[in-house]
Amino acid sequence: MDDAIDKEDAEGNIIPAPWRNDSDLASWHEFHPSCSNNYSTEARLIKQEYMEYFNGEGAVPWQWKQCGL
Repeated sequence: MDDAIDKEDAEGNIIPAPWRNDSDLASWHEFHPSCSNNYSTEARLIKQEYMEYFNGEGAVPWQWKQCGL
């Protein structure tokens, strides 16, 4: 099951899990969710709160490098 997750090397670069290259998974585009992708106002506010925290006082030194900034 260790192949199911992405990993990080010593420099913080992402090493994609092998399943990402599996051509059998190309059928994911045929997936149709059984419910709406809309979320509640409460969920949006919570997401906004997390974003502000992790882009401010909760930021870690390596996060901007991971985003290419």
